[in-house]
Amino acid sequence: MWKRNGNKLDLTSDNHRTIRPDGSLYFSEIIHHKAEKPDEGTYQCEAFSQISNLDYQIASKTAHLIVAGKSMIKKL
Repeated sequence: MWKRNGNKLDLTSDNHRTIRPDGSLYFSEIIHHKAEKPDEGTYQCEAFSQISNLDYQIASKTAHLIVAGKSMIKKL
């Protein structure tokens, strides 16, 4: 399971983010609008397992995605 800013990502209807077979999160494009940056945030992967009736949770380190906007500097 992948989280963004602590919230579970619902990728069922997401057309630009997918989970690859190795579990990594893949972005086919980065969305960056002027008013909002929906891809920007803190991402973390969590895995759950049960062995001999014991529950285990493993969390990856967090990764921070910062979406840069287009430069507003005009060339003379």
